[in-house]
This record gives sequence, C-alpha cells and structure tokens, in this order.
Amino acid sequence: MDSGVLAGWSLFYTATATAAAALVGLLIVAISVNITQILSSDVLPSRALSTVSALTLALIISLLALIPHERLDTLSIMILVVSSVVLVSMIASTKKILAQIPRRPLGENLLKVLNNLAQITPVIVGAILLFAQVEAGLLWVSTGILLIFIGSIFNSWVLLVEILR
Repeated sequence: MDSGVLAGWSLFYTATATAAAALVGLLIVAISVNITQILSSDVLPSRALSTVSALTLALIISLLALIPHERLDTLSIMILVVSSVVLVSMIASTKKILAQIPRRPLGENLLKVLNNLAQITPVIVGAILLFAQVEAGLLWVSTGILLIFIGSIFNSWVLLVEILR
C-alpha cells in the first residue's frame, strides 16, 4: 500500500488539525480560569492533562498525516510513538478515577474510564493496521480522532462548568 492512499484523507486531516489546534489553545486558557478548583481536586488535574494530551494527539496525528510519506508504515510508527506517550497520561488519569470508586458511583467511574480508553484504542489499532499495510487503519485512526473530540468535549464540560456547581 503506498502513501497515495493518504491523498483522499488530506481534507479530513487538515480540518482536524485546525480544530484540534484551536481546541487545545481554548482548553488551556479555560483550564487556567478554573485552575484553583482543578488543583484542589484529587482527580481533575490528571483529567485535565489527559484531555489536553488527547487533543494534542489529534493535532499531531493530523499534522503527521499531512506530511508526504513514501510508506505508510513510517506514519504508523510515528502514530504509535506519540500515542504511547498519551496512553501513559490516560493510564494515570484512569488510575486516579479508579481510586475514586469507593467515593463515587460505580457507573460514573466506569463512564470516565470508558471515555479515556475509547479515545486512544482506535488510534492504536489503526496504527497497527497501517503498519500491516491495511488501508482500514486510516479509518480506525480517524475514528479515534473523532472520539478524542467527543471525549474532550465531555471532559471540558466537567473542567469548565460542572466544577463550579
């Protein structure tokens, strides 16, 4: 499979790079507005980190996909490396969430854990498929990016609105 496959995805990755860059900037400013409340929580600092990290991952993947590549396995390796770094922050956030199980309803905690895992898993699966020269890997990576946007909107609401209740 050659990199010509990426040409059909260039508009998607241009749009997601633009959206992710704007959202990362807005989220960092918004977090700074509620920084006192966020830092007073056991869970919210790691949730803020995983949200910013996930949006940054969407940005970096989109930019990497726009760089001309001779081989898609090169792109897949770069996606796996960057995703691994973000996975570390998501695992840390998930551990903090799981530590809250005795204090928060189980369903609420499971939703938070699912939110974290659902964002990163398709990206990693897609990168592995791309490494194996399977074109569907691009669909998996793109689905992961869309789930990052959805999960980040959910987390941003908590960091900006719910925290003030």
